[in-house]
Amino acid sequence: MGVLAQLEPKEVFSYFETICGIPHGSGNTGPIADYLVQFAKDNGLEWYRDAANNVVLTKPASPGYEGADSESVISEFDWNRGAHTAVTRDDIEYFADNIDLAAIDAIAEAGQK
Repeated sequence: MGVLAQLEPKEVFSYFETICGIPHGSGNTGPIADYLVQFAKDNGLEWYRDAANNVVLTKPASPGYEGADSESVISEFDWNRGAHTAVTRDDIEYFADNIDLAAIDAIAEAGQK
């Protein structure tokens, strides 16, 4: 059972916990980009990844909403502890004690399913 398993909505916090376990500091975005691409493949989403590890996922409109305005949800997925400081797995404890924009970004990523 994960640390966040008791929180609601369970599915969002499950993704959040998974994302938090993947080091993704500035300059180390390959592993989280790999995760996002695999997530897209597993969920039948279209995806694009460039050489800088920017990842774009797209989902078709729900039936009956094909003509509606589209929406975009954007989230950065590199964590920064400070100027030019890449975050590694050893830094996860820092975030447990110092919730900041990284947590907000991870929730945004988790909630995009």
